[in-house]
Parts: sequence; structure tokens; C-alpha cells
Amino acid sequence: MAFVLALSLSVLILGLSLLPAAAQSAAEPYRVGAGDVLAVMVYGETGLSGEFTVSPDGTIAYPILGNVPVAGLTSAEIAERVDKALADYVPAPAVTATVARYAPVFIVGDVERPGRYEYRPGMTALELVALGGGVRRTPADGGAWLVAARQEYTDLELQIFAQQVRRARLKAELDGTAFDYPPPAEPDPDMRDVKQRLVEGERVLFEVRQATLASEDEALAAQERSYADEIEQLAASIKLHDEEIKLLEQDVLSTRDLAERGLTAKSNLREMERRLSSARRDALEMRSFLARATQNRLALGQRRVALVETLRREAAQEMQEIDTALARMRARRSVLFEAISEAMLRGNPEEARPRLTFSIVSAASDGFGEVPAGELTLLRPGDILRATLVTGAAPAALAQRETAATGTSSIARQR
Repeated sequence: MAFVLALSLSVLILGLSLLPAAAQSAAEPYRVGAGDVLAVMVYGETGLSGEFTVSPDGTIAYPILGNVPVAGLTSAEIAERVDKALADYVPAPAVTATVARYAPVFIVGDVERPGRYEYRPGMTALELVALGGGVRRTPADGGAWLVAARQEYTDLELQIFAQQVRRARLKAELDGTAFDYPPPAEPDPDMRDVKQRLVEGERVLFEVRQATLASEDEALAAQERSYADEIEQLAASIKLHDEEIKLLEQDVLSTRDLAERGLTAKSNLREMERRLSSARRDALEMRSFLARATQNRLALGQRRVALVETLRREAAQEMQEIDTALARMRARRSVLFEAISEAMLRGNPEEARPRLTFSIVSAASDGFGEVPAGELTLLRPGDILRATLVTGAAPAALAQRETAATGTSSIARQR
């Protein structure tokens, strides 16, 4: 029962770590800081477009304008500032600005792989710990291993579910049926929302791929119909030419007979023969056009078939890869389950279990400052996360301290 409760708590932590990112990114736009790389584009002015790194003093070195202050501004505000400043040099400039790359974040302390990592908006302290390989394991640190093992077990559960949904989408593409995945059976509401978003993401991807396939097929079908009309017209023209050739052949025979009897000039005969030869050349050319149009129509039909076959072949190949990945993940999950169960049976008092505490070192107006943080604290580009294992604290007191740290850090880091 203790293991089930602990595992449920781990699932809740993972679900919550995924949710604040979207809420934060939707609440307010990102404001750039030192180390970010901006992509500034000026329509029609390649010399004024490019990528510019925000310096420690919060400016970018921009052509013509020199050092432009951008720290603390949103992308839209930066574009507006550059646009107004360029108006003195460029007539009616059209400026856009986006963050091409964020300043990196760093993690130090009791993690497997401390160092520099790429930042993404909405990143939490717990996510950076996961990127750093999780809690550092030592031979005597069974409690820390158990925490990491539980987190890995939860991650595997989510990865397995994601692969299963993806496989169901590919199976629908392979069979040519609708994608329908039942709602995830998950008691935890936060994790249920995460899984539902995974299902909806695959559903959107399925609909987009089907719409793209239908659009391409319709375009090919329209070309095929065009060739069919051309073939019909060429066939009718060839029939008329054949009738004209027969009449010209009769005229040539009549004119030749008259010329042999001296009743008409031989020049008339030569003119009739030239007309007959020209009509035969036109008929041959139309037959070549007909053959080419027929060949193109057949090729388009083959391409329409190939569109579906290619999609089905790719889906089958991806399903094989997913089956292999699922087998490996399920085997790993089974091993983790046995190891965690064995560790729980040996006994692991909550009071002695090592736990991670967090603090964040970040730049401030008067230098660098360090503030306490919690697992769900949102990071900013350039932050340095310190993860420290603490042992011997009572669970209630530790939870109270972590809650207070999360609240304190959210207030102290409003900037």
C-alpha cells in the first residue's frame, strides 16, 4: 500500500510539472534578458536582418542604430522600438523580432550530469533535474535511488502510454479507418489531463495527415481528368484528320489521272500531294500527343495509388519500431517494479529518506542572488539551479519547508 501511495504521488508530481508551463506561457509574453539571441527581420533589408545576442548590459549591437536596449521587453515591443528608430533611415520599415535561442540554464549539485542545458519557456526545476540525469546515486544512498527509480517508473508509464496512442494512430492510417482511442483510465485528474492531451495531439496529427493526403489526391485527380479531356479531344481530331486524308488521297488520284491525260497542269498534282503529305504529318503528330497524354494519365493514376501505399508502408515501418520500443520499455518497467518492491520490503523509513531541496542563483540589479525554490518553480534563461540532497528531515516539516520555499521563490523571482 505504501508503494502504491508513493507511486501515485510521483505521478501527481509529473503531471503538475507539465501543467504550469502552458499556464505561464499563456498568461504573459516572454521578456528577453542577457544571453538570449534575437532574430530581427526587416522586410526588404537583408543588411538590417539577422541574429543579435543580448549583451550582459541588456542591449543588442544593431546596424545603424548602435546599442539598442532590449532587456525586459517582449518581442513585439522590441520590434516596435527598432521600427521607430529605423524610420529615420529607412522609409516605412516593416520589422519583426523573435527569440531565436534562449540563454541556457545550468544545474549544479547532487545530480548525475550537472552542467549547461538548453532552456525552453515554462521549464521547471524538476524538469531540469530530469535533464541532468536525476538524483546522483551513491553506494550508500538507497533512499535517493528509490526516489529516482520511482520517477523513472512514472516516466516509463507515460512514455508507454504515448507510444500506445501513437501506434493506434498509425494502425488507423494503415487500415484506412478512423482514429478512435478510448479516454485514458487514470484516477489522478492531472495525469488524466496530460494523457488526454497526448491523445488529442495524435488525433490532430491524424486529421492533418489525412487532409494532406486527400488534398494531394484531389490535385492529382484533377490533372488526371484534364488529361482525359485532352485524350478525348485528340481522338476526335485524329478521326477528322483520317477522314480528310482519305478525301485528299482520292483528290490526288483524280488529279494524277487528269495530269497524265494532259487535262491539268502537273503543278496542281504536286500541290495536292503536298497537302496530302501535310495532313499525314499532322495526323502523326496528333497521335504522338495522344500517346503522351495517355502515358501521363496512367502515371498520375500510379501516383495516386503510390500516395496511399507510401503512407501505409511508412505506418507499418513505424509500428514495427514502436513495438520494439514498447517491448524494451515494458521490460525495463518490470525490472524497476521488482527493484522498487524489494527496496520497499527491506524497509526505508520516510524520516531517513534523502530528499532534494532547490535554490536558484540568478542575476539581479546588484549582482547575483540566491533564493530558495521548489520542484515546480519556473526557471528563467541564465538561471543556475542548485539541487542538494538533505537527509534526516521529518516528512511533514520538509513538506512544509518545500511549500514555503516554492511560495517564497515565486515572490522573490517576480522581475
